[in-house]
Amino acid sequence: MSLQSPARPASLRALLRQRNYCLFLTGDFVSLLGNWTQRIAIGWLTWQLTESTTWLGIIAFADLFPSLVLSPFGGVIADRGEPRRICFNTQSVAMLHAITLFVCSATGLLNIWLLVVLVALRGSIAAMNQPARFALVPSLIPRDLLSIAMATNAVCFNLARFVGPAIAGLVIVRFGVSGAFAVNAISYVALLIALGMLDVAPVKREARAKQSMGIQILAGYQYVSRHAGVGPVLLLFAIGSLLVRPLTEMLPGFADGVFKQGAAGLAWLTSAMGIGATLGGVLMVRRNRIDQVLQATNISLAVMAVAVLLFAVAPSFWLAIALTVTAGCAISVNGIGTQTLTQSAVDDAMRGRVMSLYGMLFRAGPAVGAVVIGVIGDHIGLAWPTAAGAVICGGVWIWSIRKRAAIKAALMPRQE
Repeated sequence: MSLQSPARPASLRALLRQRNYCLFLTGDFVSLLGNWTQRIAIGWLTWQLTESTTWLGIIAFADLFPSLVLSPFGGVIADRGEPRRICFNTQSVAMLHAITLFVCSATGLLNIWLLVVLVALRGSIAAMNQPARFALVPSLIPRDLLSIAMATNAVCFNLARFVGPAIAGLVIVRFGVSGAFAVNAISYVALLIALGMLDVAPVKREARAKQSMGIQILAGYQYVSRHAGVGPVLLLFAIGSLLVRPLTEMLPGFADGVFKQGAAGLAWLTSAMGIGATLGGVLMVRRNRIDQVLQATNISLAVMAVAVLLFAVAPSFWLAIALTVTAGCAISVNGIGTQTLTQSAVDDAMRGRVMSLYGMLFRAGPAVGAVVIGVIGDHIGLAWPTAAGAVICGGVWIWSIRKRAAIKAALMPRQE
């Protein structure tokens, strides 16, 4: 699989002529709007119920930690089965889950403990869905459009991240958090219709499917550890996910506990993060060469660390918003770059398992970091643990400078 010369407008037009991809992108975008609406509602409900940064961390942990346990199995299932069918089944269950959240909230049954259980269940569903979703997208497009497709996906994801909180704010004010859960449940209909309309050729599977699931999971980890390009790229992504990206999960605590801005402040910060992330996606659309993607990914890790460090000590709310835009842009570039580099370098036979590891780091890394920052934050405030994570991340970035030539050499042959 190879990336091409720098993207031109024709590349985007060629991508948008792909029927399967456009169907999936449209349905996925509608569903993402619902997901972000629900995510904001859960964060705000948690803060209303507890006013505790520890509980914010626990909720984030409950949502994201199942990826550590279940993503490897989801990766094997994606490599063994049909990604489209797996996505359809998991998203159907996710819609039923959103309906359950709505019913429990509307009837007054939803307390913090039940919320933790339901959020953990939602995280489990996502952990099984994500590897299949990552494996599905390359089958919807020609391989030379992979890089621009990854960036376009990210633009849509982060546009939803911007619009979703705005929808959440309006819905929560008018209908309460139960209304936000209802919006999410309805949004799944568009994605399920799109998945049902995809025309994807059956996937040819090899004899490896007869191996035990444990052996296949181990083979995936061994593949990553031995790959001189993919392994280090995912390791740096893991550092950023653990130490810097938990900022997103801590925004309710910063909005109300630090800046005293309440729900409106949370909407501002979350939307600012979404604006920055959307900008990051737009910037990556025009980076189709592997050296460009690798350079942007490297730089973004340093920018993430600096932006989050300055955010943690920001003296004013409006300065914090500007820094949130910067952090969101860098986080987006880092995620897009890491996913593009990994998707471009990985063997098709290992795609589900390797991308399950990416998904695990993407979801579970911030969960672990959020718990640590949340617990410490309840004792000394959010600023110091958030700043410390950013400093450590910056130190790792400096250490990685001497590794970049070897990483580039391992990835570049795939582009010839």
